[in-house]
Amino acid sequence: MLRIRTALLAGLALAALPLAPRQTAFADDPVPPAEPAMEPAMEAPKEAPKRPESDDANIFKDWKICSARGVKHCRERAEFWTKKGTIGKDLVWLGRMYARGEEYAKAAAAYEQFLEYKVPANAPEKDQGNNTSNRQVARIALIDVYFKAREWQKSADMCEKFRADWPDNAVAIDTWDDEGRAYRMMNDDAKALERFEKGAEKQFRALSDIIDLHLCNGDVEKAQAALTKFGATFDKQPDKLNWLKDMVTAIGTPAPALDTAVAVAGEPVRNYDKVMVLVHWSVQSSAVDQKLAKIEMLRRSNTDKMNAIGIATFKKYNMETRKIEAELTEDQEAAGIRKFWDQAGERITPCAMVPQAFLDALKIKWDNQVTVIDAKGRLRYSRFNEEKGYDLAALEKVILKLAEAPAAPATPATPATPATPETPTPPK
Repeated sequence: MLRIRTALLAGLALAALPLAPRQTAFADDPVPPAEPAMEPAMEAPKEAPKRPESDDANIFKDWKICSARGVKHCRERAEFWTKKGTIGKDLVWLGRMYARGEEYAKAAAAYEQFLEYKVPANAPEKDQGNNTSNRQVARIALIDVYFKAREWQKSADMCEKFRADWPDNAVAIDTWDDEGRAYRMMNDDAKALERFEKGAEKQFRALSDIIDLHLCNGDVEKAQAALTKFGATFDKQPDKLNWLKDMVTAIGTPAPALDTAVAVAGEPVRNYDKVMVLVHWSVQSSAVDQKLAKIEMLRRSNTDKMNAIGIATFKKYNMETRKIEAELTEDQEAAGIRKFWDQAGERITPCAMVPQAFLDALKIKWDNQVTVIDAKGRLRYSRFNEEKGYDLAALEKVILKLAEAPAAPATPATPATPATPETPTPPK
């Protein structure tokens, strides 16, 4: 009885299990190998989308491409749009292409043609407003284009026209300094100073240009007077203002010797037998080779009048790791920088490393700052360098003037007696 009950329970238990699929193989058959899991198909690597090299349908989009390309490309694209027949507001973009392509006469022609353009009377109000904005852009662009083309008077005239048409525009104050720079290039210092002083009521670069002009002429006392007159306007820029004051006070003092400078590119001249231009650089600056190449071009154009050196100070900067490393020696740092400059070839001015004390003695503080030492080894001039056309033009003026009369170094300035600075009357 017990055996019957046990068998019955076993049968019920088996009946409760899920039915397995029917097997057709017998026990003696070999077991087939398990099928490998399906692997996903390998996808072909996707090619990075190619950046367009031009846009033949939209001049604005084409200009955006041009703005990141070289001179030759910009010229070619500008010629394409000229042949295609560009009119109306698109002439602004055509002017930009020609300007970047260094075809300044053609750029000016495009901008001038746009200024003659009139929006149809039935055009939407938005188009009327955009046209006014574009006319301001074109006028400002012409100031720069004519300056680069050495059309000094036309550049000055554009400044006057801008203020006449848009006296309340925030950019109008800038045009006083731009106009002064144009007159400076025409050797009309009186008109240049008049414009610079109007700009210096609100603009620091105009004050800097006043100092620049006086130092070029060796008039240190007039430079001091300008600082007293306009300095209070820029008390919110103490770093620049204090540097300007310190630099002017140091004019006429002897420059440190260059005999201990460590060469890292080419072989620098180590004496002051000619006018010497010092350019402050750093390997951490952007496009430093291009900036030094411009100074080298200036030097090669005036080899009988000037020498030039790019100077930097030791910062324990490792060129391989691109990091400041406290244990790095000066010899190791210089060796790394030499490898860096070997790639630039002979197109840059010779470069050297100097101690920080050298820079401090000459009030050299800013990246790209240019400093001029006369043939008697005395500090004569220094300025910010914004890498614009005027910077090199102003520097060349100083070089030529000092080369004409190297035996008449400036006398160190006597610090001016503190006085209550005038408060400039803001323009109405």
